[in-house]
Amino acid sequence: MSRSKSSVAVFISGILVGLVLGVLGYYVASYRKTEPVSILHEKAEEKKIEKEKLRLLLPEVKPGKIAIILDDWGHSKRNLPLLYSIQRKITIAVLPDGPYSTQIAKKCREKGLEVILHLPMASGKLSLDGKTSIRPGMTKDEVSKIFSHSFSQIPNAVGVNNHMGSFATKDEAVMRLVLDEVKSRRLFFIDSVTSDSSVADSVRRKMGIRGAKRAGLFLDIDAKNKFEIEQRLIDLANIAKKNGKAVGIGHAKQDTLKAILRVAPRIESEGVRFVFASEVVE
Repeated sequence: MSRSKSSVAVFISGILVGLVLGVLGYYVASYRKTEPVSILHEKAEEKKIEKEKLRLLLPEVKPGKIAIILDDWGHSKRNLPLLYSIQRKITIAVLPDGPYSTQIAKKCREKGLEVILHLPMASGKLSLDGKTSIRPGMTKDEVSKIFSHSFSQIPNAVGVNNHMGSFATKDEAVMRLVLDEVKSRRLFFIDSVTSDSSVADSVRRKMGIRGAKRAGLFLDIDAKNKFEIEQRLIDLANIAKKNGKAVGIGHAKQDTLKAILRVAPRIESEGVRFVFASEVVE
């Protein structure tokens, strides 16, 4: 009889222990299901806060864009194959009255390049820059005739930049006449900055005309060798990375074209894109 009672006691004890363990297991399982979610949520919030702090501390990174304008096209076709081999967005500035001005402008447009008028402007008081050169003291009608003459040769030009013009671009009156023509034709104007005293860009802004101005040095003027041209291109790319965009101006020279061809992959590898001048004007 005592053995029977002992067996019953053991059996009941086993049931009680099982119930206790079952209840404990339930609560432990419930805790494991809920607590990690709370912890993960807190960690996610902490990461979000740290990310926001980091964003506020770091300067905004702007996508870099460089617009390269190559001046003085119209007198020779010799470097055109080299220009086409660059296979990037390049803006060419074509002079009026060159023996090949119209032909080059048309061919480059067909090749997908951007064309603007390289408008001759006076570089000195007694300057003999030609009949199509803009000079201080000109009337509105005289300036208008020069524009009509130039665009009859380069009808596909979408903008204008100045050829020389260190004297004319200092004169606000004549710049207003020039920019009136630019505005009426729905063009943009790039100040080549051939003089530190140029008012072209400031007057343009006052008149609400789209445009920009050259950044940094000319790519090839006074450059001692091709390596210096390459360095100036890299400097231009650095300006673009800092400011978001930059306009560089070079010329229709073999060394300049070769330098662009060599340096372009490196510039692009650093996140800087080649764009047309029309894509950086404002």
